Amino acid sequence: MTAGGGPRDFAWLSVGAAFLFTSYFMTTTLAPLLAVALGAPPALLGTVVAATFVLPLLLAIPTGGLVDAVGGRPLALVGTGVLVAAPVWVALDASIAALFALQILTGVGQLLGVVAAQSLVAGFGSGRLRERNYGVYGAFVSGGQLVGPVGAGLLLDLTGFTVAFVVASLVAGLGVVAFAAVRPPARTAAPIAPAAPADGATPPAAPAPWRARLRHAAGAVPRGVARVGGLLRLASVRTSLWVSGTVMVVMIAHNSFLPAYLEGLAVPATLIGGVVSLRSLVAVAVRPFMARIVAAFGGRIPTFLATLTLAALGTAGLATGATLALQALAAVALGVAVGVAQPLTMASMVEEVPSERHGFALGTRITANRFAQVVAPLALGAMAQALGYAATFLLTAGFLVAMTVGLLRVRR
Repeated sequence: MTAGGGPRDFAWLSVGAAFLFTSYFMTTTLAPLLAVALGAPPALLGTVVAATFVLPLLLAIPTGGLVDAVGGRPLALVGTGVLVAAPVWVALDASIAALFALQILTGVGQLLGVVAAQSLVAGFGSGRLRERNYGVYGAFVSGGQLVGPVGAGLLLDLTGFTVAFVVASLVAGLGVVAFAAVRPPARTAAPIAPAAPADGATPPAAPAPWRARLRHAAGAVPRGVARVGGLLRLASVRTSLWVSGTVMVVMIAHNSFLPAYLEGLAVPATLIGGVVSLRSLVAVAVRPFMARIVAAFGGRIPTFLATLTLAALGTAGLATGATLALQALAAVALGVAVGVAQPLTMASMVEEVPSERHGFALGTRITANRFAQVVAPLALGAMAQALGYAATFLLTAGFLVAMTVGLLRVRR
C-alpha cells in the first residue's frame, strides 16, 4: 500500500468537505424557514439559529486538541456521521423542540467535521502550496454552500420539509464515504511513549494507540486553554480571529435572516435558496485565485480590509427586500468577501504555529467563529423584532464598517 497524503487523498478530502457543507447548508436553509412556518417570531428565530453554535463555542478548543491527538480522519467521520442522524429527527417530528435538537446536533457534527478537515488540509503542504490547498478546499466547501441552499429550496417547493431533511441526511452519508477513503499524510508529532517500567518489572503491554491518544487528549485540554494566550501574542492569529469572526456575522445575516425576510415577502423558497447560493457560487469562482488576489492587493492586511469593506456594502444591500436583482448584486459582493476572507484566515491562522498544533490553532479560530455565531443571531433577532429586518441589515453594515476600522488596531 502506498503512503497517504497524495493528490487522490486531497481530492477525497475536498469531496468529503463538499458533501459535509452541502448537507449542513441544506439544514441551515431549511431550519429558519421551518421556524417561520411554525410561527416563530424573529427573536425566537434568533434563538433557534444560535442553538447551533452554543456547544461548539465550548467544545472548539478541546476538539482542536483531540484532532492533534487522534488525527483528523476519525473525527471527520464522526462529525459527518452526526450530520447523517440529525435531520432525521426533525423529519419525523416537525416541531420547535425537534428543531432545537436538530440545531444542537448539527452544530456539534459540523464542528467535528470542519476542525478535522481543516487540520488535514494543513498537512498536505506548506507556504504558498498551503495557501493554494486552502483555496481549493475552500472552493469545494463553497460548492457545498452553493448546492445546499438552492437544493433545499427546490426540494421544499416540490416535496415539503420531510423529504428535504431526509435528502440532507443522505448527502451527509456520501460525505462519510468520501472521508473514509482519505489516507492522510504521515503525522510529524512525536509518538506518545508508554511509561518506563520499574527495574526488574515485566514491561506492561503497550496500550492501544487510540487509548494512548485519548489519554493524551484529555490531559491536553487544560494545557490547551493556557496556550490560547500564547497564540494571541501572534499578530497573524489576532488578525485571523478578528476577520473570521466578523465574516461569521455576515453569513448569519445572509444564511438565516435573509431567508426569513424574503419568505415574509412571499418570495418562493427556490428563489430564496438561489439568492443564498449565488453568494457561494461567487465564492467558488474566486477562491482558486486567492493567492493572486492577495498579491494584487499587496498583502493579507490590505486584502482583509478590502473584503470587510465589500462585506459591509453587500450587507447593506440585503435591505432592498424582494428586489431580486439588487439582492443578487448584494450576494455577489458578499461572495467575493467571504470567498477570499475565510480560506485566507485559515492559512493565516496556522502560518506561525508548529504543525503538531494546527488542530489546536484552528480550534481556537472556530471558537471565535462560534462566539460570533451565538451572539450575532440573538442580537439580529432582537433587532429584527424591534425594528424590522431591513433596519437590522443596515445596522449590521454599520457594525462591519466599525470592525474594518478596528482591524488596524488589532494588527498592532
